[in-house]
Amino acid sequence: MSKRIAFIVLVLGSFIQTTVSTENDQTTDEPDCMQMGYLCDRKCKTQYICVSTGSHSFNKIKALTCSITNQTCDAINGGCRADDGVTCNAQREKFTCLSPGTFPDPYDCTKYHICNCSEAQADCNITLNKEYVCPGNTAFNPSDNQCTLKLSDDSCIHGPVPRCKNLKDNAALENNPQIYYFCVKDDIYPFVYPQLFQCPKNFHYNSEKLACEVVKTS
Repeated sequence: MSKRIAFIVLVLGSFIQTTVSTENDQTTDEPDCMQMGYLCDRKCKTQYICVSTGSHSFNKIKALTCSITNQTCDAINGGCRADDGVTCNAQREKFTCLSPGTFPDPYDCTKYHICNCSEAQADCNITLNKEYVCPGNTAFNPSDNQCTLKLSDDSCIHGPVPRCKNLKDNAALENNPQIYYFCVKDDIYPFVYPQLFQCPKNFHYNSEKLACEVVKTS
C-alpha cells in the first residue's frame, strides 16, 4: 500500500510540475496590450486585437492563429502573411541599453529606462539599464524626462515609439529629436523591433543623413 501511495504522489507531483512549466511558457510568449491595434505573440503565430478602453487600459481579444507553414502574424495589416520577419512587430521582453541616456520604453508609456556607462568601461561600450515606472496615473514624457504626461496621451494609445514597418526604418522621436530609433532584426527574435539611441547634448538626429547634427540656434 505504501509503495502504491508513493507512486501516486510521484505521478501527481510530475503532473503539477509539468502544468506549472507550461503555464510559465505561455506567460512568456503571450504579450500584454500596451497600445491599440493588432498584437502578435513572440512566436509570431498568434494574433490579438487590443481595444483601448481609456487611461492606458485595453481589452485583449484573441483573433486568430497562423497555422499554415511559413506564415506568420501580421501586426501592421492584420491576418497572416508569408514570413518576412518584419510585420510581426512583437514586443521584446527586455530593453537593451546601447548608448547612455534616458529613454522611453518602446512599448509601455508608463515605463522609462536610464542607461549609464559601467565604471569599468571608459569607452562606454557596455551600459547599465535601470527601469522605472511612473507613479499614479502618469506617463513618461521624453521631452522633459519626467512623468508629466497623462494616460490619455497619444503615446499611451499608439505607443511611445512608432511601429517598425520595414527593416532599417529610422527616425528621431517627435517629442525629443535627440533620441532616435532603428528597426533591426537579430538571431534572438524572429521579428523586427526598434532599438533606441541618443545623440550627444545639443545634437539632434537627422534620418536623411543618418547622423547626429548640432542644433542650430538663431
